[in-house]
Amino acid sequence: MAEVLRPWGIHSSDLVRIKRTVEQSSLEAFRERKSRKPKVEVERYQAFEAEKNRLEATILEQAAELALLKKKIVGVKG
Repeated sequence: MAEVLRPWGIHSSDLVRIKRTVEQSSLEAFRERKSRKPKVEVERYQAFEAEKNRLEATILEQAAELALLKKKIVGVKG
């Protein structure tokens, strides 16, 4: 191994140190990524939740209005 490293000016102890550094850095990088889901701030999440609830209520209201209109149309035709 020393013959391979010598032309590059690297000692075997340097190679061991480099290897440990690379292994430690890669382990730390993977530890940081426990979750692939992006982290969302609580306030932003609550704003999205409120908007979702508002939109769901609007959809329910429009569905009820549509059902009433359909009944009126059937009543006029029939």
